[in-house]
Amino acid sequence: MSLLPLNPVRSERGVALIMVLLLLAMMSALAAGMTVNGHSEITMASNEMYYAGARAAAEAGMNRAVQLIVTDTTTNLLAGADTDAAATADNGSLVYAWGEGPYTLGRYSYAAQIFDDDNDALYDTALTPAKRLVMLENGNVNTDTNGLLVLRVTGTGPSGTTVRIGRVIQVNAQNNPAVWGAPAVINPAILVDGSLTVSGSISVMGTQGSLHANGDLALNGSVMDVSKNATASGAFSANANWHTGNCPSDCGTQGGGFAEVNVPMVNAADHEAYATHKLRSDGTILNVATNTMVTVSGWSFSGGAWSLTGNNAPTGTFYAQTSVTVSGNRGSAGTPLALSIISEGSITVTGNSTLRPHNAAALQFVANGDLVLGGNLDADQSTVEGRSLVQSS
Repeated sequence: MSLLPLNPVRSERGVALIMVLLLLAMMSALAAGMTVNGHSEITMASNEMYYAGARAAAEAGMNRAVQLIVTDTTTNLLAGADTDAAATADNGSLVYAWGEGPYTLGRYSYAAQIFDDDNDALYDTALTPAKRLVMLENGNVNTDTNGLLVLRVTGTGPSGTTVRIGRVIQVNAQNNPAVWGAPAVINPAILVDGSLTVSGSISVMGTQGSLHANGDLALNGSVMDVSKNATASGAFSANANWHTGNCPSDCGTQGGGFAEVNVPMVNAADHEAYATHKLRSDGTILNVATNTMVTVSGWSFSGGAWSLTGNNAPTGTFYAQTSVTVSGNRGSAGTPLALSIISEGSITVTGNSTLRPHNAAALQFVANGDLVLGGNLDADQSTVEGRSLVQSS
């Protein structure tokens, strides 16, 4: 018996068919992956757009509410007692003709609410009686006894996007406690939910040039200029013969034992929409406008954190997914550098720089961790003109 030889042509055709099928499978998988990735990129872009719109709506509502509140000289903002769970008549709502909303701005909307600062709705954990006593409050969320209220505005957008911002409001009682004078927005240069120690040289100037710590306040610097007030809910200490304001003609208020001031929760992610660049935790930098990875002069990544070194730096609002350290000498009194930093970690600034906010919200520094300002904090050197927000623990 003899064996017939194999047909080489037919054998090669079979192998070729398998290779073609495998190639088609690989191409199909690649196409599917690219499709999924494309959908993800579109979703991310849409979410960024929705967030920015909701944030803008919240800011618009805040501006409108503040304008109405500070010009009202007669309204008791927490009138009456709650009669239902919704508290529609008083606490938790603005008792103006326009009400609390929501008010529609195209695809977005905002709603404004006013709370007494001892209202548990403002806190993750309910306040203890001891905490309310320190705040000079009576525990009744419908009755204000320390003149401090909290304005909260919520902006909403498509896909359930929600952005909430808050602001502390101070009201001044006239001779009749039932009638409130024109309230003023509390916006001190530095407000800390805890203790604050200031060393070295510091100048806190302007119409809101005040310091307040809900804990202890220690002013140990050799050269300090605070144009308004320096107060603490705990102990207060300063160098001998030092006083706030322009004494003796216009002295500010200083000392300890003051009521605590509500510090709205700070979340760096709430301000991410202002970023021009994102300092990512993998050591790359994203240009938000072009959605491309870039190299930015001065910025370096090491040990899981970002650093800005040298005397030359780009302008922009940089959002960091890690902690940030800034050193060097940048800007001048006549030409401050437009540089803002928003960090999910801590921010440490040293050197002699003159900075101003880069973004429309006038945010200079926002940190979920600590904010450490070193060097010579003087009007001619390291000057900060914008708002700094630090996470309260």
